[in-house]
Amino acid sequence: SLRENLKAIYDRFTPIVEQVNSSSGSAAEGLSNYLIFIQSLMKKPEFRAKMEAYNEGFYRDLSKHMARAQLTGEIKSNLDPDVLALHIAGLMKGISVLFAFANMSESPTIAFKRIIDQLFDQIETTPPDIIDRS
Repeated sequence: SLRENLKAIYDRFTPIVEQVNSSSGSAAEGLSNYLIFIQSLMKKPEFRAKMEAYNEGFYRDLSKHMARAQLTGEIKSNLDPDVLALHIAGLMKGISVLFAFANMSESPTIAFKRIIDQLFDQIETTPPDIIDRS
């Protein structure tokens, strides 16, 4: 299912976020790590090119998952799969940045799961009524 695919994607992503957060120790250190990452993107064209390629592939894969979920009837067909992919990619990246800047009480994995569950409440199709054949 789409939920399972997103969970698998995020399960691969969150160990990195959680490792950075645990090594940071404080919001100031998390900010410092994030700024080093941004500076690396700006100063190293080869690193930036790799990150751009990764992000484009990641976004493309998410969009395909969304389109597939529409074909199987999991999510509403009137939604733009590219916009949904951008929405989810933004959520994932945003959570990682948010957790780098602040000492949050829950893990990024739990926060993302709660956000995705709420998003799915909005985009999932309603199951067809069960017909009583008795």
